[in-house]
Amino acid sequence: MVYPNITLSLLLVNLLVVTGKIVVEPLSKIEVDSPANFAEQIEVKFESNEATTNDYIGIYKYGRNNDKTKNLARNPFGEKLHFYSYFCGSQDKVSCKALEEGEGSVVFNGVDPSEAYESHWPLNPRVYKVCHMRLVDDEDTVESFVTPAKLIGECKELQVKLPTKKKKIWRRSFVKSEKEKYKYGEEIKIQFKSGIETQNSWIEIYKTNRFYDLMWLYTGCNNVLGDQDQSPYESNDCKETEKKGYVTFGPENTGDAEFSWPGKPTLDWPPPAGEYSIRLNFYYNYPKTLYKEAENTFTVEEEEE
Repeated sequence: MVYPNITLSLLLVNLLVVTGKIVVEPLSKIEVDSPANFAEQIEVKFESNEATTNDYIGIYKYGRNNDKTKNLARNPFGEKLHFYSYFCGSQDKVSCKALEEGEGSVVFNGVDPSEAYESHWPLNPRVYKVCHMRLVDDEDTVESFVTPAKLIGECKELQVKLPTKKKKIWRRSFVKSEKEKYKYGEEIKIQFKSGIETQNSWIEIYKTNRFYDLMWLYTGCNNVLGDQDQSPYESNDCKETEKKGYVTFGPENTGDAEFSWPGKPTLDWPPPAGEYSIRLNFYYNYPKTLYKEAENTFTVEEEEE
């Protein structure tokens, strides 16, 4: 009688004698350069000997030491998913050369077609985890809590960091109103200089001491609707960047934005009379802890009768 475990052991011994080592082909392998600089593209390389159209790369929350999300070997399905892309480089489930060859890469860069899920580009500086995931069945929805996904292999850590210190960015930046007073209904022009050039930075004006009475515009696009046009995956993001310049609030250039954040302004045009503060924001996602506040406020005068 041949015992399978003994036979397998003998085969492994013979292989070791001939080659000097035992090579086991990995089921899955992903690589990501870490740390990555804030607002720079993130490329994730993958290898898989059984890749399918259900396979995607997800960027997930990575918790503190006492947080269950800290575990790189734990299936992150149901945890906060910031971005995802199928292996063919979009959020479409299609076939491509990378699936046939079992290797390739996906890039996260804030340019449509969007890879966003619960966050917008760019990711705030902190640590994340990057995971190779696979939908359990052939549905089109990722992370819907109806179509589960499983982890393939282990996740990798991804640290996003600022290329320079916050204080230096803050010192190099300014934002200010062109005028101290505006007539009711007059366009409001704001000048800025950015200590770090990034997509989706934005300027808000808000009633002093009433933070949620605000309007906002992207610095790179001077609008609230962005410059992306890859329908149906238009993200409302602004891929253009500006080191310095102006944004102008007016009847045709503020108001409703389709997406949620910075979101639909809570002030309609024209803004009511009162005192306003100005802020240049560098982070799109919470927590919004890197910004430059204008040194002076401006006022909107009462409507003339």
